[in-house]
Amino acid sequence: MSDLALSSAPDERPIRRRTRRDPQPHFKPDTTGQLDAVGGCPSLQVPADHLAWSVQRIVMRLDLSSVESAYSSLGRHGHAPRRLLAVWVYASLIPSARTLATRRTSRR
Repeated sequence: MSDLALSSAPDERPIRRRTRRDPQPHFKPDTTGQLDAVGGCPSLQVPADHLAWSVQRIVMRLDLSSVESAYSSLGRHGHAPRRLLAVWVYASLIPSARTLATRRTSRR
């Protein structure tokens, strides 16, 4: 046997794990008020008396701090739980997906 086969394993360094530098989770920014060159401003396309605005106002008043704290700050920025909840509540108030699709594209 050669001395190479009997030598010890190469330097074994501990595996580095990613750690949180910022304990707060990061979510994708809200772009509803941003002006788009092709589509215009999404918040200006929805009428002021639309059901979506009522749902958004109600969801914004909810305390979702316990849900938001469960999100990790590692990885990509996810959608804000508040926005996902607003979409879910609005979709549950609409009777069908086809109606939801037509309401999304129409002004009514």
